[in-house]
Amino acid sequence: MSTDPRAACIVGAARRTWHRDDADVVAADGQAPEPLQLTENPDILAGLAVRRAGEPGHQVLVGFAAETDTSPEIAQGKLARKGCDLLVVNPVGNGLGFGTIDNEAVVYGADGTVTQIPRGPKEALANVVQRVRTVQDILGRRILLENVSSYVTFRDSQLSEWEFLREVAVQADCLILLDVNNIYVSAVNHEFAALDYLNSIPVDRVQQIHLAGHENHGDYLIDTHDHPVPDPVWELYAAAVRRFGNVSTMIERDANIPPLEELCAELAAARAVAERALVRAA
Repeated sequence: MSTDPRAACIVGAARRTWHRDDADVVAADGQAPEPLQLTENPDILAGLAVRRAGEPGHQVLVGFAAETDTSPEIAQGKLARKGCDLLVVNPVGNGLGFGTIDNEAVVYGADGTVTQIPRGPKEALANVVQRVRTVQDILGRRILLENVSSYVTFRDSQLSEWEFLREVAVQADCLILLDVNNIYVSAVNHEFAALDYLNSIPVDRVQQIHLAGHENHGDYLIDTHDHPVPDPVWELYAAAVRRFGNVSTMIERDANIPPLEELCAELAAARAVAERALVRAA
């Protein structure tokens, strides 16, 4: 891998552009102006792709394109013409653009991969990503972010919680501590499918799983860590193990602590659920 600071280059992937050769020519009074003489500008991104082909190492080229037509065929054609490794396509229109609060993108890779970055607020996501990066830079290692249990929603949310968590993890290159009980509590409180949350989390980001119990108040749940793990959370945990594999798991208990034998029995139950889930996933 190259250590050259220019090993990665991010360039606008603009379409063909021109400049005027006669910018200083002024028509005399009463005379029609001379026709404009235009010269095509060099394609910087494509030129970098040609240049790197003859150099040692591998410079990663990323192109950014704001497009009104975001069809895959056009994006993949531009990716091939520019010769870059990644092409980030930002749609323009429908409330999206340079002066808007929200943004979304599709990232096309030269290897055929396509990654959708859903619509969301630029400022909120960027703020969290920057804070996580700062902490990781200070510590010199990646940290784990835990998903919360929630009881109210934000009126102006553009992303679901799982979309936001996923984008923070990917963009900040951090890891996730996945609290399965928190997913279930929030799913009941906000009436979404817990499996939708679970299945949207990148497999390679989850480094630990938490289990716990909660208080059931009928039409809402509160994450209290003072009850045994209930059956719906065990079921969701089994689904998590099938998706994420044999990940380190901890049972949280902060109050109403039972005798040690009951805690050990719950630990044995967690191991049994994980073993069955792994056999089923094999």
